[in-house]
Amino acid sequence: MDDEQKVIAGGVVTALSIVVAGALIGARILGLAIPYGDYLLVLCAMLVVAGAAVMNQYSCGTEDVSA
Repeated sequence: MDDEQKVIAGGVVTALSIVVAGALIGARILGLAIPYGDYLLVLCAMLVVAGAAVMNQYSCGTEDVSA
């Protein structure tokens, strides 16, 4: 798996986690009881951070951007 595919995979994980977290928050606002909803929301938050870290790790490359 090359770096571009890793960045895309990180973006997909991040995007899907945000969508699921939004659905869980919407369900909570509507008063629906989702089993293990709090744990799923924490898992989504961890996946968002992990996906962003993967995108950051593999998208920077070796370019000098300090200038």
